[in-house]
Amino acid sequence: MNFAKRAYLYITRKKLKTALLFSIILIMSTLLIVCFSINSSSNVANANVRKALKCGFTVNAKTIENGLNENIVNQILNIEGITDSYNLRSYTVAYFSDINNNKLKTRDDTRIKSI
Repeated sequence: MNFAKRAYLYITRKKLKTALLFSIILIMSTLLIVCFSINSSSNVANANVRKALKCGFTVNAKTIENGLNENIVNQILNIEGITDSYNLRSYTVAYFSDINNNKLKTRDDTRIKSI
């Protein structure tokens, strides 16, 4: 007797046990599919919220001597999830010195005074 005939006879003989195992497997697989569906929809919602907020980041390039060049900006824009809308600001540092090459003291008046 081959295994398919034995399986059929076992299933027909133990109907309650077979139905119970089938229902348990069916419920588990349904719950697993629901979990995957919730996971994928939450990932989509997360991406939509990030796009709606237009959150950003700042690259501090103080250690780069010439700042960010076009190649570095293009490499950053090639990262997945970063769009083409960006603001590129470049700040330079000025060192003031007198005739004898002595560094002059500077003061920072960029703070906003609250009233």
